[in-house]
Formats: sequence, C-alpha cells, structure tokens
Amino acid sequence: MAHERLEGKDTHPVILPAAQPLSEAQRLRKIILELINTERAYVRDLSMLMERLVRDDSYPTLPDVTSWKY
Repeated sequence: MAHERLEGKDTHPVILPAAQPLSEAQRLRKIILELINTERAYVRDLSMLMERLVRDDSYPTLPDVTSWKY
C-alpha cells in the first residue's frame, strides 16, 4: 500500500495512506457536504455580523443609508 508523508505541526512526519479514487456517489456526497458546511459558516458569520451591527450604534441605520446621495 502506498503512503503519503506529511509534516505535522511539531515537525514529526505524519504518514497517511494514499488516497483511493472516489466513486461518483462519494464524490457527489463530498461536494454536497462541502456546500452545506460553507453555507453553515456563511450563516454563522452573517449572524455574528448582524449582532455586532445591532449592538454598535456607530453604524448607520437603514434610513440613514437610503438617504445617502451617490
């Protein structure tokens, strides 16, 4: 069995088995899980941003922004 050698955080080598080709179903599952994780991170980050904006009075409100002249 072929192995892949990586350097770990503490500079000791880490030996991993070589990756096997994925089936079509496994590849699609991996893609879908990556999309789901990306969306979860986006929603989490957007929620944090909204909480900060609501707490911080220095950000303009929607009426302030809509009255701006461009």
